[in-house]
Amino acid sequence: MTKLSALTELSVAPALTDELYIRDESESAANESKRILASTLLFGTGATLIVAANDSTAQGKLLADYICDGTADQTEINNAITALPAGGGKVLLLEGLYYISGSITIKSKTWLCGSGWGTVIKVPNATASQILMIINGAVLEEAIVSHLCLDGNLVNATGENFGFMFYPNISRRCIVTNCLFTDFREVAIASYPQTSGFHYGNIFVDNIIKRCRSEAITLFSSYYCTVTNNTILDGLGHEDTQPTARDFAIKAGRQGGKTDPHSCKITNNTIVRWRSGGIKAFGDHHKIQNNTVRDCSYGAGSPAESGISITGDFNTIKNNDVTDYQDDITSLLTGDASSGQKVVAVTDGSLFYKDITVTISDDSNSETNEVASISSNNLTMYNNLANTYTTAANAKVTGQRTMREGIQIVSGDLNVVHGNNLYRSVPTAYAADTLEDNGTNTRKRDNIGNDGAWLTDV
Repeated sequence: MTKLSALTELSVAPALTDELYIRDESESAANESKRILASTLLFGTGATLIVAANDSTAQGKLLADYICDGTADQTEINNAITALPAGGGKVLLLEGLYYISGSITIKSKTWLCGSGWGTVIKVPNATASQILMIINGAVLEEAIVSHLCLDGNLVNATGENFGFMFYPNISRRCIVTNCLFTDFREVAIASYPQTSGFHYGNIFVDNIIKRCRSEAITLFSSYYCTVTNNTILDGLGHEDTQPTARDFAIKAGRQGGKTDPHSCKITNNTIVRWRSGGIKAFGDHHKIQNNTVRDCSYGAGSPAESGISITGDFNTIKNNDVTDYQDDITSLLTGDASSGQKVVAVTDGSLFYKDITVTISDDSNSETNEVASISSNNLTMYNNLANTYTTAANAKVTGQRTMREGIQIVSGDLNVVHGNNLYRSVPTAYAADTLEDNGTNTRKRDNIGNDGAWLTDV
């Protein structure tokens, strides 16, 4: 007999399927009647399997059903998922770093849960074309992924990788929540149905997504799905070898041979400094409301895109805050800058911000670089200058401006644009309106902006 207070002193920890007998010292073993499974005592009722990382704590490993070794850790995670009963259950990943070299495959009614962002699933260095997490099969229903950090290792991985890829023929009522996605070479959360399939009623909520080469969240052939309360930051950083993000931060997209999305809710998201636009939606009856989109489409080679872009009918674009405080900015050099150096002195360093793409030029030369840091009026670039620039030749640094239209109706009928706040620092500096309407019968009311031509109520 061991007292519960001394349970951690056992030489061998009980397995989660072992029964613990609870009695006081006056009872004989024959009269033991109070018993409980170890797993139920620790984690509650239901099917729960525990996976520990190679660097999880010793106490955590004692509780674990599966212990990873730091190489191809998807094997142990997949084994735990496979071992759950047909009715589903929970796989709990303890804090630690899990290196995966292949897919993690979720099944219906499975909850893959981390222990917070200290649970990190990462693509190893020099790993090519591995998808971090993939969901596949004919039908996926009621799966949950939560409380994890997913790291695509953008700089040191090779090939493509996704954060969480829905790729069944059909998915229904799945949830991704409270996860941190960072440094993916493709999409953080991707909904791509196979063949003629669709996604229905999935929810992506309360995630943070930063530094992805392509979209943050995509919804292809998706119906009644919800994207809400996500924070999406910094589409790419200077380290990326392909500095052009290929699409909007959130996209309810059109895919060849498949139906357009329908009746999705994209609400209460914050998107800041994504390289190629904020929200783009194809299809009908979407609600795009209460989102904040700021300073998107920045960077060298990035296509200037809209804050919100709509192609379809009967959509509601309401109470969004779309702002663009960064226009073309120019500051003269106050001293000559030689080839091979990184620091250039300008007349006003406060015009610039970290990671902005700039053009350094004079009457003879020009090149593109990015600002790594700012100290007073000194801008330190990420890369050495390729040319020499002199004040006598009108040397200057120019920052590239950001978004195009605040809201753009590409085409469609009877869309509602109501109560949006739209601001561009210098609208006339760009050949586009704060709002652009190429649709028919658009209902516009109570929008606020500093470009009045499009803001007339209809």
